[in-house]
Amino acid sequence: MQKSVWLFTEGKAKDNALLGNKGANLCEMKALDLPVPFGFILTTKTCIEYNRLGGKLPDGVINQVMRNYRN
Repeated sequence: MQKSVWLFTEGKAKDNALLGNKGANLCEMKALDLPVPFGFILTTKTCIEYNRLGGKLPDGVINQVMRNYRN
């Protein structure tokens, strides 16, 4: 299973193709120690798959989200 969920601490501004512009910018803000609340990003590929599946998340994504919330 590919990694579908990224924390703001994991990405960089250059990851905009993977995380989208907003996601990559939130990661960059977090890296600069600007006040960014806890959160995560679903990859652009995951969002495309969500739309392709008619509004259903791909298998395993919910588990990845829950794992990140527990940590």
